Amino acid sequence: MSSIKGIIEDLRVSIYTISGPNGLKVGYIGHGAFIPYLTNWIYGKKGEVGLARRIFIGSLNREISHLSAEYDLLICHFHQFYLKNYFSNLFMRIPDFVRQTIDLPNNLTDLNRNIKTRESQKDLNKIKRNGFTSEITNDQKIFKLFYDEFHRPFITLRHGDYAHIETYEKLIPILEEGELLMVKQADQYVSGVLNRKRGQIYETILSGVYHGDWNLVQIGALAAEYFFSMQRAIDLGCKIIDLGPTRAFLNDGILHFKKKWNAQTSIDHKSAREIGLHICKFNKGTCEFLEKNPFLSVVEDHLRGIIFLGESINLADKELQSYIKYRRFKGVGSMIIVLLSESWINRKAMIQEMSNTLTEDVRIIEYPPGNGSNFVSLIKK
Repeated sequence: MSSIKGIIEDLRVSIYTISGPNGLKVGYIGHGAFIPYLTNWIYGKKGEVGLARRIFIGSLNREISHLSAEYDLLICHFHQFYLKNYFSNLFMRIPDFVRQTIDLPNNLTDLNRNIKTRESQKDLNKIKRNGFTSEITNDQKIFKLFYDEFHRPFITLRHGDYAHIETYEKLIPILEEGELLMVKQADQYVSGVLNRKRGQIYETILSGVYHGDWNLVQIGALAAEYFFSMQRAIDLGCKIIDLGPTRAFLNDGILHFKKKWNAQTSIDHKSAREIGLHICKFNKGTCEFLEKNPFLSVVEDHLRGIIFLGESINLADKELQSYIKYRRFKGVGSMIIVLLSESWINRKAMIQEMSNTLTEDVRIIEYPPGNGSNFVSLIKK
């Protein structure tokens, strides 16, 4: 979607009412295509969706008071042009996607040292122990096998009803421009990834595991795709490997899977739209939703991690330290920890002392349940 086309498409948007089993009432402002993902994100299943009305996007500032009284949360999904220039004081900006990249050394000897973390070492051991190897091909018959038996079932397993699967025909030009890396175990294909070289960047486009078999993921077949792609990128003289887009939520499993390779996280500027989040009421349902969904927010074109601690999160001091460190990402230079309950507010001094040991700029906000009208301004400071 071109930038101008997206801006024009989003001049008129719809307001939907979305509700689910946890009682959280959400007003969604945007287009219907985003709803399957949205309902799964909020409720973990399909919610009840009703179309309220269509509006001209310029009227949203006037509508906000009425909408805030009607809903617990407002979530929008439209072109970042509007969120950045017109509604930045109303909504926290969440990137549609972030990208994770790795700076590559000049040789394979230095690769293991550059990507070495405790978690990546576990995967490297699995790759070696299970005898995974790789081959490069542009054979369309093998690609058709990969598409039908690897990619489609794997994406469906991960994303269910809201899986977006590109058509085979649209992927053929990428194959012709790039290449397919297939991972083998004892001469049997177990996983694969479509890659493309662009200048000095090696891009991973889409991947798959045979029949979406999660046991293959657990023994390292997916990790092997990433590792062999890094090796291939170095062989081709690339300086960076782009591991592709991922949703900007700090509990996202794919985000953490890529993090283990010492990847740098940044805003995906290829995606023109953003998610906007406006908290109308800090009630029980809203707080539980925020506690389960820490996220990366865009503040002055930089990423900032936002974590919410409330009644549904019960952690001892050492557990809290691990909890926070798990949600840190290379390339995200600041973090806000929001305390949503009296029990967590009483532990603020301990949390502040703990945060002083981190390299990021960490700010702690006390925000017990109530009205959320000034929350966005606090986050932007």
